[in-house]
Amino acid sequence: MRELRVWRGATHPSGHRSPPVANVLVPSFVIHNLKGPQRNSLSTSGSPSSVTTALSHHFLNLSSRRPLSVTWTSVGVRSLHATPIAGDVSVTPQKAVDPKQLIRKKLKAIGKPSAVPPKRPLSAYVLFANDQVPSIRGSLSDVPPTERIAYIGRTAGQRWKALDASEKQRYARKAEQERENYERAYKQYLSSRSAADILIEQKRNFLNKKLNPTTTVRRVKPATDAPKRPENIYASFTKQAYALSPDRQRQAFGSALSDLSFGEAGKVIATAFRSLPEEQRQKLKEQYDRAYSSYSDKRDAYERDAGIATLRKQLDTTTRLAIRPKRIVKRKKKTVTKRKLIKTRANKRVVKKKTAKKVAVAKKKKTAETARGVAKKAVRKAVGAAKKAVKAVKKVVKKAAPVKKTVAKKTAKKTTPKKTTARKVKA
Repeated sequence: MRELRVWRGATHPSGHRSPPVANVLVPSFVIHNLKGPQRNSLSTSGSPSSVTTALSHHFLNLSSRRPLSVTWTSVGVRSLHATPIAGDVSVTPQKAVDPKQLIRKKLKAIGKPSAVPPKRPLSAYVLFANDQVPSIRGSLSDVPPTERIAYIGRTAGQRWKALDASEKQRYARKAEQERENYERAYKQYLSSRSAADILIEQKRNFLNKKLNPTTTVRRVKPATDAPKRPENIYASFTKQAYALSPDRQRQAFGSALSDLSFGEAGKVIATAFRSLPEEQRQKLKEQYDRAYSSYSDKRDAYERDAGIATLRKQLDTTTRLAIRPKRIVKRKKKTVTKRKLIKTRANKRVVKKKTAKKVAVAKKKKTAETARGVAKKAVRKAVGAAKKAVKAVKKVVKKAAPVKKTVAKKTAKKTTPKKTTARKVKA
């Protein structure tokens, strides 16, 4: 709601000739949501006078919550208490949001499932064409670039038609082998999917279909352990019809279903289902209702155990946040007075001086520490050299000790006098 000041004349409020009539509360959507014939019909519905209002506020667009700058609008009122009727609105042009861009944002936000399905197998003809492409490319020099793909396909088709039956059989066996490998890999893929993967795949299919309605999207298969949805009435009737014996089918439908083609059999079953009595139809419906009630109970229990509800909520919040417009926060500029500016500059100078002093002190400490370290290293080296010299002297002394002993013994023998022994005289 916005409060408008309504004037009698058609002049701007800055230079109005008469005082304002009244203040009227007008909802935003009354002015910018009424367009074309709707607005014209309102403006002509018994309004005796047309007045001009000046809007000093910005109206909010209710869908995107973005401001719409509304400057002038012509409104008609029956009386002072009547609701204003919307007229022409001059709105500043806003950038239109592309819905496809929003879908792409959602797809990017939810990402891809962790389990990736295997590639579909190729047919026998496609395998043969892939083998023939390298040989066909050699003869593309005379073909224009725009016609080369068509030429390759046409040549491969002609060669396939002229191929021997034995060679075709070989390619058919190869295609069959690929199909068996694909079925095996697809079963493994179905068993390896989680509940989150299935939800993401379903959401991606829905968004891709919205993005491009002409594309064919493959239906997501439910989990292998999830309860199966019961067949509808027509499907169960068709199943019962095919389960009958050929004689019973002839009695019921006029001919056996095995004698008819698939399309003809479908038409016969459809006409029989339309002409079904109401009692039998009601019986089939009751069977389906019972089966569906039990299925819904099992499904709820399965979803509760797997936590699918919480996963779905998380996925919804992810997509919602992906398209939410970013809020631009305008910060107010700080108004600095001259005195404050001088003070801050002085403080900066003081801080610079302090930091310079700290840096100088730190440098001095560093140089002193480095000098101490160098001196300690020199002392350690000198001590180590002295220790080595002492060890060398000790070794020399040890080697010289036995030589000294032998020399001393020899000198002692030379200096000592020989003892004279007296001869024994025989009596």
